[in-house]
Amino acid sequence: MDQVTQSNAASAEESAAAAEEMNAQADALRNAVADLLQLAGGHQKSIEPAAPKPEKFATQSKPKTRPAAKSAHSNGGGPLKQAMPDPAILKPKAGRQTAPEAVTDGFRDF
Repeated sequence: MDQVTQSNAASAEESAAAAEEMNAQADALRNAVADLLQLAGGHQKSIEPAAPKPEKFATQSKPKTRPAAKSAHSNGGGPLKQAMPDPAILKPKAGRQTAPEAVTDGFRDF
């Protein structure tokens, strides 16, 4: 009877620890999604990031945070346009062509 009680108590403690860890991961994911939405300008409605909760256990680790990346938007109106290279530069040069057999002779089968 004692073993069953101890087993149940251990299972309950493991379940509580797993639930707390999942809550911490959900908060971290919620914050990451809010940051991504802010960077992408997806929603006008702001999503409040989850407030950090005090740690109850010394073994629980906080997620590492990074500074938010700067937006490529100059005035919030959309992404900056990049200059496209001249199409003549993108075309392959005519002339010397190499057969695939000449290049693959040195390869071995793994």
